[in-house]
Amino acid sequence: MVPVVHAPPRRASGERPVRPPPDRRVAVRRAAAVVGLIVGVVILAAVVRPFQPAREAFEVATVTRGSLQVTVELAGSIAARDARTLAFGSVGTVARVLVQEGDAVAAGALLAALDGAVQQAQLDAAEAAVASAEARLAVDRAGLTADQLASARDPVTQGERALTNARTSRADVVASNDQAVAVAQDTLDAASTKLAADQAGGADPATIAADQLAVTQARGALDAAKLRRTSAIHQADASVSSAAAALSAAKHAYAVRIAPANEALLAADEATLASARASATAARAALGLTELRAPIAGIVGSVGVAVGDRAGVGPSALATSTSAGTITVLDLTELRVNAAASEIDVVSLTLDQPTQVTLDALSDTVLEGRVCEIAGAGRSDAGVVAFPVTICLAHPDPRLRVGMSANASIVLASAEDTLVIPAQAIRTIAGRSVVEVVTIDGSTREAEVTLGISSGTRTQVLGGLNEGDRVALRPASRSGSGG
Repeated sequence: MVPVVHAPPRRASGERPVRPPPDRRVAVRRAAAVVGLIVGVVILAAVVRPFQPAREAFEVATVTRGSLQVTVELAGSIAARDARTLAFGSVGTVARVLVQEGDAVAAGALLAALDGAVQQAQLDAAEAAVASAEARLAVDRAGLTADQLASARDPVTQGERALTNARTSRADVVASNDQAVAVAQDTLDAASTKLAADQAGGADPATIAADQLAVTQARGALDAAKLRRTSAIHQADASVSSAAAALSAAKHAYAVRIAPANEALLAADEATLASARASATAARAALGLTELRAPIAGIVGSVGVAVGDRAGVGPSALATSTSAGTITVLDLTELRVNAAASEIDVVSLTLDQPTQVTLDALSDTVLEGRVCEIAGAGRSDAGVVAFPVTICLAHPDPRLRVGMSANASIVLASAEDTLVIPAQAIRTIAGRSVVEVVTIDGSTREAEVTLGISSGTRTQVLGGLNEGDRVALRPASRSGSGG
């Protein structure tokens, strides 16, 4: 088959070609231009962006005017100006307790005392010996008159009689007390024998318990009898010593009638008197060890003794706590804060630095104080060295109690009505402190600044910025070395 070819229609002579209307042509051209522009912008952005760094994000802070303090923070506790913990210097049974917690006491006031009968007897004997030695020395120095010589023998006779009576009395005391101790020992032996027999015979628990109680009571009675024996013998010995000393003085006075005093005798008398006085001083000190007296005026903080307690510093004085057997006296005329500073902080501290103190127990209270003591040597605990620091409070709150936890803020430096910026805004470049000032259009410019004190988070600006300026706060990795 032969394909049929259609020829295009022929147009008549003088006929114009057919064209789109004019408005349609303009719209098409404009659309093409817009599309071309958009494509060009996209291509240009894609080409240029890799060569333009993205603007880094940052926070902005405003330069403000205010106050700034540089402080050291210490933790501690409320303490008294002076605190004395007193314990008996000898072992014994507490006989008197004259104070209770909260009592006001004067310096030297008697607070408590042990049973000091033995020590008192020893002191009495020592003082009698002193009196005798003084009398002997006086007689030897003055010599005897005729009347004194006539009556010199009477004191000797009386002294001999008194000494005999004292020795007889002592023998009676020893015998009666030995008998009492023997009876108490027999009672204890009988009770112990009965307990052993009942235990061996399988007696019931009630019987065994009664036997054990009897043994305990018998042992206590024996101890009491021995203590009474010792005390009675000491007193009897003191009487014998006193009588013997009096007789010796009388004999000596009588001997003066036939042997007048000489320098050697007077020297011996003086030596005897000195020895007697030394013994009296020692006896007085021994009696003092049985007493607790307030070394300072103040308030009784704690009382750890009671009548009947066994107390003292010897092995028989058993304590169940650090306060047992003691009395504490506090001087509350000035309350303090005892704290400790690290070896880094202590070098910044000086006496009289102002301090603000807050307490957990009184959260609504801020107390003013000053640094009044800084230890010259540190104390090591588990390898960490701390230096004791004392802060004296100016006007203590009456609600304060010794031992309360306290936090002290010691002011090292301060500035009022000064320009302040965040420390994060500061960088150090080649030894210069600089900040980035944020301009109105959001860009930044570098500005060198002169800095003052810094609290670590806020820094004083002495020059280079004005109040109201805005500065950039860069992240730590961008900000460099802060001021």
